[in-house]
Amino acid sequence: MQLKQVLLWLAGPTTATARKNALVASTAITLSVAIACTSSLARGRDRSPSPERSGGGKIAFTRVQEDVRRPGSDYRFEAEIWVMNEDGTHPKRLTHNTSDDFGAAWSPDGKHIAFGATQFGPDGRGGLVMTGQSIFLVDIEGTAQVRLTDSAMRAQFPSWSSDGKTIVFHGSRSGGPGPPELFLIDPNGTTLRQLTENTWSDARPDWSPDDRRIAFQSDREGSVEIHVMNADGSDPRQLTRDPPGVINQAPDWSPDGKRILFQSNRDGNVEIYVMDADGGNQTRLTHHPGRDLDAEWSADGTRIAFDRDIPPVDEEIRQLFIMRADGSDPTQLTGLPSKNGHAAWHRGRIP
Repeated sequence: MQLKQVLLWLAGPTTATARKNALVASTAITLSVAIACTSSLARGRDRSPSPERSGGGKIAFTRVQEDVRRPGSDYRFEAEIWVMNEDGTHPKRLTHNTSDDFGAAWSPDGKHIAFGATQFGPDGRGGLVMTGQSIFLVDIEGTAQVRLTDSAMRAQFPSWSSDGKTIVFHGSRSGGPGPPELFLIDPNGTTLRQLTENTWSDARPDWSPDDRRIAFQSDREGSVEIHVMNADGSDPRQLTRDPPGVINQAPDWSPDGKRILFQSNRDGNVEIYVMDADGGNQTRLTHHPGRDLDAEWSADGTRIAFDRDIPPVDEEIRQLFIMRADGSDPTQLTGLPSKNGHAAWHRGRIP
């Protein structure tokens, strides 16, 4: 696996090229599809209360683009953090930045959301180039936003410890093109310390519910696989093992700490999988002609939020869905004209 290929996958398979192609292609969406999606949203998509869908929880997410059909729409300047009810109702915008904001993570007390922001600037040739990546905090009213890391660190994908005292993320002290490593930082932006220091890529960390372990993706064995280690960086162990070219990424611990969700292209398409916390019983949950990405458990472990490409899937227009923990009953939460992804399900009570 070439380093360039790995880095392109770190933020999920939505590179600038793919997003640009999706935007151009999206102008060809037929009127009937648009009307069907809009009508489905208006009807609520079977949002009647049920044991699987009730609970009053909140989901934070990224509205990648406001209108994929609008000429000039560019995720690099309009991707923002939003919050909605877990049934998709009452979406509320929290950030108002000129950056690509994604990878939301709730604080355990529900008062703040950490997220990564990628800034872009002119490259001197009429195009755009990434100028920095930082971790920010925003309160749930969207009234106060604080930067935690310097933009040169290329910091992304935060995850909170269950006591709310520490955030783990991936980034780079050098700020250069080298592979990302894992870091810890306090929520006030102090006490930065490095967990891994290697010549390979360690990324997308997720803290276990008991704060004892961290799951993450790494190419340390030559391909991108899911690993776990102790919270102090010791005793790393590989959980998935696939041939070169297969990419396993985006681990997410179940609330009881017994299972881990992840996404993989091992069967030729990016789908959602689940395994035991020791790597056993790896099971495919989704079967969709497009991509299924960025899975996240509900607080009670009975449901999963995830991103899915809606038809026509070759345009790679993501929307948010939820399904049962066994992969059944996928239900769409968001729809056109916006493009949405990177769900984060709050696992506690919102104040």
